[in-house]
Amino acid sequence: MKRDLPQMIYRITTNKKTGLVVKALNDVRLADYLITEIADENLIESRVTKK
Repeated sequence: MKRDLPQMIYRITTNKKTGLVVKALNDVRLADYLITEIADENLIESRVTKK
C-alpha cells in the first residue's frame, strides 16, 4: 500500500495555561496541561504526570 507522506512534519508543544512554547523539561510542572500541535493543525492535549 502506497502512502502519501507530508512535505514537512512538525510539532509544537505549548503550556495550555501560559501559552509559552515548551523547550525544556524545566518549562513544565507536574499537573500542567500541554497542547501539542501536529501537522494539519491537529491538536493533542496532555497532562504532565511525571518528570
